[in-house]
Order: sequence, then C-alpha cells, then structure tokens
Amino acid sequence: MNIIKIIPATDDKRVIYKLTKSKSTSVKDLEPGSVITPVRYCIFVDTNSKGEENTVLCIEDSSGETFSTISKTFARDFEEVAALMKDEAYQIKVINGTTKAGRPFVTCELVCD
Repeated sequence: MNIIKIIPATDDKRVIYKLTKSKSTSVKDLEPGSVITPVRYCIFVDTNSKGEENTVLCIEDSSGETFSTISKTFARDFEEVAALMKDEAYQIKVINGTTKAGRPFVTCELVCD
C-alpha cells in the first residue's frame, strides 16, 4: 500500500489504519442522493486479491463512518469539490447514472442548498 495523501494531514496511526485498512461502505452501494459530510479523506494505492493495483479514495464523514471507492470519476469530482471548499465544511451528494454504453457509474456533487 502506498498513501498518496491524507487531508487534513496526520501522522496518527489509528486514523491512517481507519482510512486504509478498516471496513468501509462502498460508495457504489449507497442510495442515489445519499449525502456525506466529509471531515477527512485519503487517497492510496492498494493491491486487490487478483494482484491488480487500484487507487482508492476513502472518505471519513462527520459521524466517523468511512466510505470508499475506486471510481476514477467519483474521485476526480470529489477532489474538485474538496479543493474548492478547502477548510470550509461541506457536503457531497452521491449521483448514480448509466453511461452511453449502458454501464453503471457513480460520482458526486457539492450540496449547494
């Protein structure tokens, strides 16, 4: 495992473990429209059971629950929101859809209401 970044940065081993090794809810299993209030996130590279490397995004919300995904689309959109909001509190909404090829995908957007 290779940690790319943890925001906000920390050296606390319990936090690092929680974001990289603990069980978390897969973002793709959340109901469409689910809202997450991020307080911390981590991006890391991990190897799955088939020996394939995946870049993983894990988000910790305000209740302490963690949500993870290997979706490049979700990670890209999440990082855009996180960079925009910086140190301000914010929420994201999970968006599910289907590609033109008929494949399901998941992404997110900033809650603005």
